[in-house]
Amino acid sequence: MSRRYLILAGVCLVALLAWALWLGQPDWPLDDAYIVQHSVAGLRAGAVDARFPGSTPLQGATSVVHVLVIAALSFLVPIGWAQMLVATLAAFAYLAGILKLAKDEGLSGPWPGLLALLGIVSGFNSIHLVNGLETGMAMAAIIWTLALFRSPWPVHPAAFALLGLIPFIRPELAALSLVAGARAIWSLRRDNTPLPRMVRMACWGLAGGLLPALILLVNEGALLPTTAAAKSMFFISACTPLGGRRMTV
Repeated sequence: MSRRYLILAGVCLVALLAWALWLGQPDWPLDDAYIVQHSVAGLRAGAVDARFPGSTPLQGATSVVHVLVIAALSFLVPIGWAQMLVATLAAFAYLAGILKLAKDEGLSGPWPGLLALLGIVSGFNSIHLVNGLETGMAMAAIIWTLALFRSPWPVHPAAFALLGLIPFIRPELAALSLVAGARAIWSLRRDNTPLPRMVRMACWGLAGGLLPALILLVNEGALLPTTAAAKSMFFISACTPLGGRRMTV
């Protein structure tokens, strides 16, 4: 199986080089990708974003984890290229997760590779992986959550760090985190000593979300991204009659 991962890493590296050569410079199909760059630039500039007085660096950012990873890499390469590198790494993680699931389900021969290919060509997946946003990272997080908590208790309790992290990749992934965690706890109902395992689970989960939570609290004063409130004001959804909002839900 390790050979498949090496082949996948090689394919992703070639794809990144071809992508960079074709573009000549980082370019994105959606303007939201430039909001990410703006957040990274603001984070590097300091606590206050000079272009919008009174705003914070993470205001408008949906994924604090995505912004932080790009910000870290931007000390090595320009922000746009760091964004491309993160997109490629996320695509690798997503496809590696598919191979892992295929192995766990007992698939062999060409089937894991074909399943990974299907993971790229299905729907708009290929666009999501190269849109410069945190979508690819979220897809990878979902796949690895399914792979690690398939049992449903993971092989190592460190896997619970992923459950603490994924709500900061995309806020709505908190639902997946809660379901996977609750399912793991439910699997301990016949365990004579479940408390120590639950304590380890809680500690790893808190460790996974600690850094992004602290950064959000320091920059935004809240544990949730402000992007949802911004969209609500932009689309004037708060002024929609209650009946209309219920129909939307």
